[in-house]
Parts: sequence; C-alpha cells; structure tokens
Amino acid sequence: MLMVQFHANTRLAPQVVTLPTVTLPTVTPPIVSLPIVSLPIVTPPLPSRITHESTSTFVDGA
Repeated sequence: MLMVQFHANTRLAPQVVTLPTVTLPTVTPPIVSLPIVSLPIVTPPLPSRITHESTSTFVDGA
C-alpha cells in the first residue's frame, strides 16, 4: 500500500510541474505582444485627430 501511494505521488508531481512550466511561457509572449501592437495602433489615430481639430480651428480663426 505504501509503495503504491509513493508511486502515485511521484507520477503526479512531474505532471503537475510540466503543466505550469508550459503554460507560463506560452501565456507570457501573447500578453506582451498584444499591448506592444495595441499601443502603436492606438497612438497614431489620437495625434491625427488632435491635428485635424487644430487645423480646423486655425482655418476658422483665419
């Protein structure tokens, strides 16, 4: 009985350690890539809109 329990514990340990090791690196790259791609895409439209509004105000004032 003791030997069987020891075997089951040893078999579970390696499986549980492999799962988190593969999940961590796999989830890290996509999370870092998403914000890097979202930032540049959201940055250009913001200044473009501000420039358009500024140009409109300048033309109105002139």
